[in-house]
Amino acid sequence: MDADTTLSPEFLEVAERNLTSGVGGVGGTFAGRPCASALGYLQRMEFHRYGQVAKRMGERAFVLTGTGTLFSYGALLDVREQRRTATLLPAGRSFYDTHSLTEDNELTFALQTCGYAVRSPVGMWATTDVMETVGKLVGQRERWYLGALRNIAQYGRLMPFHMRWTYWRQQAGLLLSALVAAFYLVALAVSVMLLGGVDFRWYWTLPSLILLAERVWSVWAMGPRARLYAALFLPEQLYTLLLTFSYARALVKFVRGDKGAWVAT
Repeated sequence: MDADTTLSPEFLEVAERNLTSGVGGVGGTFAGRPCASALGYLQRMEFHRYGQVAKRMGERAFVLTGTGTLFSYGALLDVREQRRTATLLPAGRSFYDTHSLTEDNELTFALQTCGYAVRSPVGMWATTDVMETVGKLVGQRERWYLGALRNIAQYGRLMPFHMRWTYWRQQAGLLLSALVAAFYLVALAVSVMLLGGVDFRWYWTLPSLILLAERVWSVWAMGPRARLYAALFLPEQLYTLLLTFSYARALVKFVRGDKGAWVAT
């Protein structure tokens, strides 16, 4: 677990119940700590929605988060052995890949490649820190994005097909989001400069209302403040653009071969 994390009271009990044969690790669903800033609260809303996605996926984990995870010792021994023989996994010497920017993500890859299931059961919560300045948030997410890209490139075709479908598709979605955001901003700038403004089209009303309702409903359980931010719409859109900017920076670094560096966040 991370030093800035608090585990839910039933964390170990739920983990023990789910750490059965064939399961390499069980990780907590992370939640953001209470905070005063709008930026920090938007992260809490993001984490809350991520928890809902994990539940819909039948408790299968995308990543055994470094905020709080319990591993099977036998599975870790297997991972270490596979690293040393460099057959199933990229070459290494120990349980973790100490050169990875996102060691929790890489170890999740390693366990699944070795045939182990990874789970994020309901009832396991890890309350962790949020970044309350733009600089810290961009630094954190850039490391996460760059680390994930490097992990995927490191594994290449060693990664089983079902994992490639999951994780490569995730990266394709992030890339598409970045391209759409760039196109939108360029189109908006051209409309303002050349056409003098943006024309309203009535047929965008219904999909916009559906999106707004979904955003509010998905954070309803968090209380009035989350509902207000979601209903205002603009704060979350600006937050999404900031994350997209972070991904674009990470992608440029990845293409250039920049290995990145770990920074305290």
